[in-house]
Amino acid sequence: FNAASTLCMYKCMGIALRAAVNTTISAAAGGCFTLFVHVFIFRRPAELAPLMNGVLGGLVSITAGCAVYEPWAAFVIGCIA
Repeated sequence: FNAASTLCMYKCMGIALRAAVNTTISAAAGGCFTLFVHVFIFRRPAELAPLMNGVLGGLVSITAGCAVYEPWAAFVIGCIA
């Protein structure tokens, strides 16, 4: 979604690549961090619903600036979301 929204195929693959990588990193970080908090902070069993909510939060939070952030920032944004 984010990589295709650059609307450019020639000479813009760097931007599309950064958007795809940052989107994936942020979603993974959001899901993992939410699951970590759910299991280790709240002391509840691992469940799919909190994981998917974290993934969705990570995806939503990175969408606006996915082509301009660095990958480490995408990880932080996914964790905060």
